Amino acid sequence: FAGSALQQLGIEQTTAGNAAFVTGLYMVIVPVAGRLFGHTTPAVTWAGIALAVPGLFLLTWTGAGIGPGDLLCLIGAGVWAFHILAVGKASGAMDPIRLSIAQFVVAAVLGTFAAPLFESHPFGGIEEALGAVVFAGLVSTGVGYTLQVVGMRHARASVAAMIMALEAVFGALGGVLFLGERLTGRGLLGAGLMMAGILVTQLPSRRERAREEAASLAGESLPPLPEPPSTALRP
Repeated sequence: FAGSALQQLGIEQTTAGNAAFVTGLYMVIVPVAGRLFGHTTPAVTWAGIALAVPGLFLLTWTGAGIGPGDLLCLIGAGVWAFHILAVGKASGAMDPIRLSIAQFVVAAVLGTFAAPLFESHPFGGIEEALGAVVFAGLVSTGVGYTLQVVGMRHARASVAAMIMALEAVFGALGGVLFLGERLTGRGLLGAGLMMAGILVTQLPSRRERAREEAASLAGESLPPLPEPPSTALRP
């Protein structure tokens, strides 16, 4: 709920492209935050951070500081990172589909009660926004999530993580095609560095490659960790 709320509040004050890349940093934050849960942080993660941080600066720095919308999305990325770690810990104890449905229900209930507290007209303009709401709820969440779950049951974890990293690129591309957004040369360089950093952090370690190969030879699939906006949690 907090991750979604921060992301949507941030998008109000920044571009879709910026929001996509800044939110995508959770893939860099997850391996670092995982140290609190006993996970190791491989050297490639630090290399990814070394690329992503300067990229974040180039993409979001306005001269007077990071823009308020970008800052909200960055805080949201931290929330998503810890959320993914928590889900990764819980997913082994219950069916991932039921876990996700439970989370959607809880987020919906919290959003319904929070709206009247923080908005003067919480459901005003719903008619004009109905198409976007239905698309986000049914296509982005329902269809997209389902395809993600099915795909991860048949894809190597490292490959799936790399593909999921492209969500930032598709977010920026969508902003260009549908919203008329444009990235400056500085912004393009920043986005490129951030994308490189995200991809570097998803490079599988030797142990992960051996685990994936063993599962493949045994005809098994690694358990998916379905979680919006991504499932890229390294074991």
